[in-house]
Amino acid sequence: MVYTIENDRLKLQINSLGAELWSIVDKKDGTEYLWQGNKDLWERRAPTLFPHCGRLKNDKYIYENKTYKSELHGF
Repeated sequence: MVYTIENDRLKLQINSLGAELWSIVDKKDGTEYLWQGNKDLWERRAPTLFPHCGRLKNDKYIYENKTYKSELHGF
């Protein structure tokens, strides 16, 4: 299901499958800021994967001097 939220400046569409942002539109000028797919090029969307896409070196990262384990994520 795709949900729409908006305020006086922006209109956003979010796919409930993975909470994927599908659209960010500036309501003042109609500018779309996200890829909308094009069957001639690449019709899929470009999800933002959090906290990262793929595999980290040694499956870990360091943040504020603390080491965290994070296995394969995303594609």
